[in-house]
This record gives sequence, structure tokens and C-alpha cells, in this order.
Amino acid sequence: MTSGKGGLPEMIRRELGADVNRRFLARYQDFRPSADTPDNIRNLLARLDLAEIAARNNRD
Repeated sequence: MTSGKGGLPEMIRRELGADVNRRFLARYQDFRPSADTPDNIRNLLARLDLAEIAARNNRD
């Protein structure tokens, strides 16, 4: 199962980044920024999301 392209690390990235898991994890407070998270941190998190989407699109 992990002998294909990328092996175990790639499989973990793919599973964690799957829409089903993202929606599941977004329901939990621990995986969302709190109301008092500074704007600069929220902006960095948004940039990280965009970078992850771009990287995912480049891998496909």
C-alpha cells in the first residue's frame, strides 16, 4: 500500500488533506483559530491554506 509514489508520507498528506477529513476536523475547536487570534496570524493561516491548495494542484 505504501510502496507506490511517495510512500507513507505522501499517503498521510493525501488523507489529511482530503475534503472529508478537512470538514471533519473543522468541526473541532482545536483545529480552528479562536476569536482572539490576531489578524496577522489569521492572514498567515489563510496564506498557508492557499499554499497547500497550490501544492496539491501541482502534485496532481
